[in-house]
Amino acid sequence: MLKNTLIQRSLKLTQASNSGVVYQLHRSTLTAAALREAAQALWQQIKHLQPQYLAAPGLGAAPIAAAIGQCALADGVVLETLAVRDPAKSRKNERLVEGFAPPAGQAVRMVFVDDTITQGSTYRATLVAVAQAGIAAQWVACAVLLDSWHPYGSRRIHAAGVPVFSALSRHDVGLTRDTVLAPVGAARLTVFLDLSAPLWVRHGLISKPEHPRKAMPVIFENLVIVALDDCSIRSYDLATGDERWVLDSLAPRSKGCGNALFVQPDGFMVVGLYDGTVTKLCARTGSVAWSRLVAMAIHSAPTVAGPDGQQVVYVSTEDRDSAAGSAARGRVVCLDYATGCLLWQTQLGDFAPSQTAFCYGFVAAAANNGSAFVLHAGDGSIRWQAKLPALARGKPLFYADSVIFACENGDVAAFDRDNGSLRWQTHASSGFDHSAPLLVDGCIVLLDTSMHLLALCPNTGALQWVHRLRGRGAWMPTQCGTNNDWLLTWTTEGHVALHHPASRSKPWETKTRGAKVFAGATPASYANKHLAKLCSDGRLVVFKTNFSA
Repeated sequence: MLKNTLIQRSLKLTQASNSGVVYQLHRSTLTAAALREAAQALWQQIKHLQPQYLAAPGLGAAPIAAAIGQCALADGVVLETLAVRDPAKSRKNERLVEGFAPPAGQAVRMVFVDDTITQGSTYRATLVAVAQAGIAAQWVACAVLLDSWHPYGSRRIHAAGVPVFSALSRHDVGLTRDTVLAPVGAARLTVFLDLSAPLWVRHGLISKPEHPRKAMPVIFENLVIVALDDCSIRSYDLATGDERWVLDSLAPRSKGCGNALFVQPDGFMVVGLYDGTVTKLCARTGSVAWSRLVAMAIHSAPTVAGPDGQQVVYVSTEDRDSAAGSAARGRVVCLDYATGCLLWQTQLGDFAPSQTAFCYGFVAAAANNGSAFVLHAGDGSIRWQAKLPALARGKPLFYADSVIFACENGDVAAFDRDNGSLRWQTHASSGFDHSAPLLVDGCIVLLDTSMHLLALCPNTGALQWVHRLRGRGAWMPTQCGTNNDWLLTWTTEGHVALHHPASRSKPWETKTRGAKVFAGATPASYANKHLAKLCSDGRLVVFKTNFSA
């Protein structure tokens, strides 16, 4: 109860703080059930020290100290509480320490109580105020709701001989970069990916690193397929790195492929390139089934949907009239999967860089004018259009009867699939860079721009859990494992982490050798116990792993 309440009500992910998070713990301590649980946990930890007084600085500490006093009273122990004011906020002639102080010169066993300890400044100010009030305090412990485990805070206090007890630590709420073993069945999984030495490396694949949006490689059978920034597509042998086939671009452009490559169940790929073409090709041989020039540029991956034999391709486009300075235009284009013939196209009013999403006869897309669209899949007619909180350039997510967009300002918004009315909106983080919401274990999982993997409730948008990363996350997680019940995340610094959503744990993390990876796209893919990584220095690196969960 306490952990869920604190995560959902008191954590604000933001870039305004060096740690990437702001604590609003009063939102938890004003909840009766959470306050009682925290107080009981703290009293059980400190009662063996036989405290006599609690020192509570400020409004954040007051309810916690009062609740601990109630727990002590239930055990037949009477604790006195001293309220300690902040000198900078106290009025003239106000005493800094209020309460029933002990007789002068009588030593008392005292516990510092607060909602959190960050750098320890409040703790040190409390010690000074109590001493100046003439109270002979023997400080036996600190008791806090949340210990942030800051090197200048609780760690230094503990090293000075005063133990710090907490109801929760930053490890408990996922705000540590450390790893925690996850339970798997009756045992714990302790061996994950060995990335100490690559299986093979190919060099010189990226010529324009200034453009951060690259397509992740895809592993298919015994091949690794990658789209390059000259709009060509290349295939390499998974075991040896030998080149197998090459598909050259219709017209090389300054950017290459969109966010991702996907192989369909029939062994074909449909690829959208920045040269404006949509191409269906055989993943095994590279032979082209059809290729269509549909726009000035395509920034995202096409979506293939529909039953076998009736499949279609949906793709968002970017266009501009030939006249200089003409307005940007975007469309959603629908093509026949078998032939590439144009079935319909719908104007969206501005560039449409996000990948489309399909569900239950509807197609969702977003445009750079800040609008969200849901179209009828059959004819492309607009069912509804709504204003987003900010630009959303990642793929939308259909969930039940809602469609969900992650915006670049950190807001996540859910709209009614049928009429476009706003279901919920939450400011989830500092921002999302082309992030695509992913539904995993009943939660919406997203990578933000301030080093977090976070999970939201798809019905309300409430934060469910969060994992702190060692760098800025790259686009979206990669599902892996036998049942796709694990997630791999990458940071732009080259760290890779393994997450277990069912247990809400991050049991493994390391940094791979070599260059940084790209912020705007998933830089690696995992399949067949191999991992392929595209580096910002132009290297394609493949590792063989022992991961088998």
